[in-house]
Amino acid sequence: MHVPSIYSTTLTITQVPQLLNDAAAMLPSDLWQAQRLLVQALEILDEGAAQRKSCGGMAAWQIRRIDEHIRQHLDGRIQSRDLANVVGLSLSHFSHAFRQTFHETPMVYVARKRVALAQQKLLRHRHSLAQIALECGFCDQSHLTRVFNRVTGTSPRIWQALHANGPVMTDVDNPA
Repeated sequence: MHVPSIYSTTLTITQVPQLLNDAAAMLPSDLWQAQRLLVQALEILDEGAAQRKSCGGMAAWQIRRIDEHIRQHLDGRIQSRDLANVVGLSLSHFSHAFRQTFHETPMVYVARKRVALAQQKLLRHRHSLAQIALECGFCDQSHLTRVFNRVTGTSPRIWQALHANGPVMTDVDNPA
């Protein structure tokens, strides 16, 4: 078995499984060599994580803060500028980092969260669509219906009729 140098710069993420298998095979006979292979695998994974982070994604704490801010303000106005301020980024850097992390714009993400909240309210409350629209941060019933249809592919009332008999997991229950 060839054991690459721990300082090799040619190792890639695709070699991690082989390094782990080799380390497991060496455990009974050569603990030191097994540890070297595990260290190599960790270094490759760390380097890959650093490269992904440097591509413009957001840190876990930033994602938590954004989700918390959105959850607290779903019934009101949410702007990208406010979200950027929450995580201490310029608007342009925030927009790029958000898109890298979530693969959609901040406003599409907020719209999906609002629709998820509307879905919960449609199942749990007997309020009018106009009332639910306002509680979820939409301008009016028409706005809710347009966005709801865009996100789910159906109108709120049809969706409600289809899902009235069972529990539904929404994005509000399971934040990104």
